[in-house]
Amino acid sequence: MAINKALLKYGYSQFKLDILEYCDTKDIVKREQYYIDYFNPEYNILKVAYSSLGYKHSEKALIKVKENLACLNKDKLIKVEIINLKTNSSKVYSSLTEASKELNISRTTLTKYIKNSMIFNKRALGS
Repeated sequence: MAINKALLKYGYSQFKLDILEYCDTKDIVKREQYYIDYFNPEYNILKVAYSSLGYKHSEKALIKVKENLACLNKDKLIKVEIINLKTNSSKVYSSLTEASKELNISRTTLTKYIKNSMIFNKRALGS
C-alpha cells in the first residue's frame, strides 16, 4: 500500500522500474536479499527476501483472517452420517474431512452430495 499511496501522491513520472539483474531461478531469493541489503529501498516494507518477517497486518485484515478461520473451523464441526443402503448400517463421522477420507472423495464433492440429498456409491449421506 505504501508504494500505491506514493504513486498517487507524487505521480507515476516520479518513479521508474529497472531490471537490476537477470539470474537463474534458484538464485532469486539470494539476489533479492543482496539488493535489499545494498539499496535499503524506502518502499520495501519487508527486509528479508521471500519472507513476511516484520510485516504488520492491518486491523481490518486481521478481522478478515479471523472470520475466514471461524468459517473453516465451523465446517470441521459438522457431523456426517453415512448409511450403507445394502446393509442398512450407518456410521457417524465427526467432520466432513473424516467422512470424505473414508469415502475417498473431496470435501467439496461430499458437501455437494449432502446438500443435494444425492446417493453416493449406494450410500445415503447426511449431516
